[in-house]
Amino acid sequence: MLACRRGPTERKVGSANEDHSCDTVLSFKARLHGTACLNDAVHAHRAKLAHFQETKHESALFLWCKAQALSAVCAKLGLECIVYMGCEDMRRQSLNVLRIRGLGGKVIPVTKGSCALKDTINEAMRDLVSNLDTTYHLVSSAIGCHLFPTTARDFRRVIGNETKEQLKALAGRLPDTLVACVGGGSNAIGIFHPFSMNKSVRLVGAEAAGNGVDTSRHSATMSAGAPGVFHGAKTYLLQDKKGQVMETHSIAAGLNYPGVGPEHSWLKSTGRAEYHAVTDAQALEGFRSLAELESIVPSLEESHAVYQAIGPLDGGHEKRLRRESNQQLQPESHSSNSEDDSKLWKGALGVCTLSEVDNILCEALDGSLSCQPDNSLAKAGHEPGSQEMDTQPCTPENRSSQPSAFQGSPRTRITGRTIRLGLCEWANFIDEDATFVDKSAAIADIMSPRVGKVIAGMYPRRMGKTTFLQTLANFLDIVGDMPRSQREKHFRQCALYELHPKFFEENFAKYPVIMLDFKTSCPKSFDDVPSCLRKSVLAATSKYTELLCNLLDDVDSGYKHLGLDKDIIKRKQRQIKEFIDDVSYVMGSRDAQTTHLSAISGIIPDLMKVLYTIFGRRSVLIVDEYDAPFMSALCHVEDAKEQANIQQTYSEFLCESLKNNKHLHSGILVGVFDVRGIGLGSGLNNVDSYMAHSGFVETQPTENPFQHAFGFTIHDVWGLINDYVDNQWPYRVTTTHLELEHFKRDLLVGCIQHFDGYRIGQVHHVFNPHAILCLIRGLRSIKSLADVDYSRYSFWTETGSMKVVEAIKASSAHDLSRYCEYLSSSFLRQSEYRQHQGPLAEHMSLDFIDDAAVGSIGSQEQPQFPPDVDKETREELADICMVRSGDTFHDMQSLGREPLQASTIMRLLYQAGYIVPIAKDRVGIPNSEVHRALEQFYERVAAQLKISTSLLESIHEEMGIYKCDLQRFSRSLHSCMVSIPGIGEDTSERFYQTILSSYLFPATRSGYAIHNEAMMENGRADTLLFPAPGHLRFGTTPMSYYIFELKRYDGKTTPTSSKRTSVANRRKVAKYVFEQAMQAQAQIYERYYPTLAEKARTCDLVHVVGVSFWMNRFCMIATKRKREESADGAISWPAVRYEGSVEIEATVEYEQLGDRLEDAENGILREVVVGGHLVVLTI
Repeated sequence: MLACRRGPTERKVGSANEDHSCDTVLSFKARLHGTACLNDAVHAHRAKLAHFQETKHESALFLWCKAQALSAVCAKLGLECIVYMGCEDMRRQSLNVLRIRGLGGKVIPVTKGSCALKDTINEAMRDLVSNLDTTYHLVSSAIGCHLFPTTARDFRRVIGNETKEQLKALAGRLPDTLVACVGGGSNAIGIFHPFSMNKSVRLVGAEAAGNGVDTSRHSATMSAGAPGVFHGAKTYLLQDKKGQVMETHSIAAGLNYPGVGPEHSWLKSTGRAEYHAVTDAQALEGFRSLAELESIVPSLEESHAVYQAIGPLDGGHEKRLRRESNQQLQPESHSSNSEDDSKLWKGALGVCTLSEVDNILCEALDGSLSCQPDNSLAKAGHEPGSQEMDTQPCTPENRSSQPSAFQGSPRTRITGRTIRLGLCEWANFIDEDATFVDKSAAIADIMSPRVGKVIAGMYPRRMGKTTFLQTLANFLDIVGDMPRSQREKHFRQCALYELHPKFFEENFAKYPVIMLDFKTSCPKSFDDVPSCLRKSVLAATSKYTELLCNLLDDVDSGYKHLGLDKDIIKRKQRQIKEFIDDVSYVMGSRDAQTTHLSAISGIIPDLMKVLYTIFGRRSVLIVDEYDAPFMSALCHVEDAKEQANIQQTYSEFLCESLKNNKHLHSGILVGVFDVRGIGLGSGLNNVDSYMAHSGFVETQPTENPFQHAFGFTIHDVWGLINDYVDNQWPYRVTTTHLELEHFKRDLLVGCIQHFDGYRIGQVHHVFNPHAILCLIRGLRSIKSLADVDYSRYSFWTETGSMKVVEAIKASSAHDLSRYCEYLSSSFLRQSEYRQHQGPLAEHMSLDFIDDAAVGSIGSQEQPQFPPDVDKETREELADICMVRSGDTFHDMQSLGREPLQASTIMRLLYQAGYIVPIAKDRVGIPNSEVHRALEQFYERVAAQLKISTSLLESIHEEMGIYKCDLQRFSRSLHSCMVSIPGIGEDTSERFYQTILSSYLFPATRSGYAIHNEAMMENGRADTLLFPAPGHLRFGTTPMSYYIFELKRYDGKTTPTSSKRTSVANRRKVAKYVFEQAMQAQAQIYERYYPTLAEKARTCDLVHVVGVSFWMNRFCMIATKRKREESADGAISWPAVRYEGSVEIEATVEYEQLGDRLEDAENGILREVVVGGHLVVLTI
């Protein structure tokens, strides 16, 4: 007997797009090959070795509808194959029955019982016990008595082993969750078993709930069964009160079994695995979801696991399907009754047969379903339209009359209907109708005569560099990846043609283009250099080598459209043949040696020469990831001399093609790291290099030619959001138009807050394309904005390999800590500051954002939190990253071998994109995604140095909050306040509140929470700072609760600005702000104190702080109260005295606070203790 479950293979959701995040792995079943065939073959071979073929009734018994594999194996080995199959399954699978019989198998119908899986197994076992001498019992499901479950598991677990190895290679870690369907359990146990000892991996089984576990029509053995003995094993079993096996139901015949493998029962009883029930309707929803979203058509068994893994396509999906078909799901269907099953298909998809299902899926894949936009690459964007705000759902009927109103900037062109990750070949975007953001307008900038002949751009990874270079190559190349006419048709719909028509006509398909890619073949030793170079060179030249070979054979063969001169080709046949012979020599070498380096290096210059004689045009050489071999040598090679040899070889190779080459039109090199000082610059000194800050108006008058080539602009992001939400988001049909506009607005704001922050030249608001595409692609499972959790996204940092950053070792803790602390605290404060100030904050309160609002946001710089809190560190970092680079090159030579100086580390992080330019004298962290990555990097390096891994520890010390040291807090706040430009007497109280909350914001990284305008019993408190769950104490420091009430002095009674700094006026202002601070504190006691005392019950101290501001100055009065609990449990908060060098009795008039004011320098902080209360003045 063979319980024929097709062997499990794994396909991770989204794996077709090369997304290796490995959150969830689904166990799918192989298509008539893989472990099932291997299992069948081994069992059948064992039957032959055991001489079962000697009798008349030699047989291998096989169960279920997919018996072709075993039939073929038995035919090969000369065994008779007898297949037991339910009579209804035979009718439903008539084509498979025909195939089995065609391979020599015999199919015996089972007519007893429910004619389902259980009854088929029963008949096979009856045959076994009646013919023990002539029957080999072949079981491929993990059911029955020993040794059948073990045998099935061990054959199946090859898939789990392979899954583990591939995930380690692709993602570098184990998955978070494994999901597989469970009937008998062979499919699931095969992938579960290799991970059973890895406690971090969650094992999830999806069993068949049929019409619902609360009904009698299901197969949810684990969810509703009880221990029992079935088919020779103790396991969970669906049985009635008398112990009789119950009839089961599932739309998936392979899951329609009342028991389960005994090892699954053990996994459930020990809690190692969890099992969930999935109904027939949910399985159909999983079926449709995967087919529509991934173009993968699963079996019904697999559809249960799909639904369990990814959930519903949308909240109203099932109801919508029912509404479309105008029929309810039929509860009386039985899995073995095809007529009743067709009712279930009819209720779910509006069809009756599987062929009709196939037709619907084909229509869906062809894009003919309703609500699918016509957004082909031939269309250069969306037509502008208008929509009235309404509260009616955007149904398919009225959606067609509501086109997206997005227009964007002239450069923005978004085409394609499906977001595909991992694509970079320009032709693939067209072939697969993948979402493509057009950057073609930048081609005119890069090919401008104002730019040098050879240019190099150095920008962070995942910025779309390869995609742009592919676009550039296909535009310029005489022989592109597609026919010229097809390329021209598409490029004429791009921004390049609209913005630069003359340039288009003069340069389209006019140059031979050679594209060299170093990122896939980097040497890890000098011995690898010849083979790596050969691989890169042959890949880059293969297109033209093939062209030349065909020209030698037949000039007219398919190349008339190139306009080649036959006479020239005939005259140059010898030169062409010599080049082909040189290429053949390099290709023919089994193992490339160092002696071949000269021949390899000469191929590209020789090809340029040949192409010039044929086309009369100089060539364009594009080098992608030109820095990869240089950095690979630093990371992987320990010997300094060997490093230098690798770098010199690649430098000489590039020099031969790019320097003093009269057949070169232009060279474009793009990479991540600046390697001019470690081998490249010494030879290739004719390169104009551009980094992210190159082209700042304030720093360099030259324009950065790459500034429009990489990354997404805010218009691009807005266009992608509009396109997806209006045309592809599954939940748009049940969402009102106003809700959709709110959703799009909040998505844009979230993208700006979490993925914005890069800058290239004069273009700011540059987004990481990979992160944006991942986010939008993930919206298919998001029902509302509340489900979007940006904090868990690490798209940029979790993709690709950053071996350079991973190889960093630090030589000194002090400077590295100082730099990283400054960057982190500045970023956190800026993030909070921008929530309330600047163009983004201005638009966050609007009901919707239109194109004009996006243009307004994109045209303005984001405001910076006061920059001079640590002016020395700020200027030092800007100098290291953007000015001083030469002194870091020598230190970089020891990367991977010796610890690096802090300045070199900062330079590397800057080039890798962890740090970005903000202004001519300022660098910072671009967004929260990268901030999390920098924190992880610092924790790793700090652990190596055996120092505190807390990135903000010294900042916390400076702020004084964690030590309950408000004297220190007032000093650091004073330093911040005096550095803020543009504050006048008309500055609002809300602005001061923003400054205070932004300054306090780093405290949230250790568990504190900040609430502005917090609702209390008798009003709203201005600012609360209190320990949130997970608060981290520093040693024995008391846990404190802070409440701030703010006032501002408008200065109406102050004289003109020339007299404001006089002693008399300062004394006068000091009196007013002091009195206002006292009023602020009194307001806390009058309005909020009872509520405050209750909220702070779990804390040790309460700090009541009244603050009054005037311009850049302030007065702060703080009272400290300590929690005391009496014997009867009553809590009181008596005041605790502050201690200071200057103390004044509480009854003394204010004038005593102004003593010696005339001797104090303007703006100096003064601290006194008045009656035990802390008073701070900066007047």
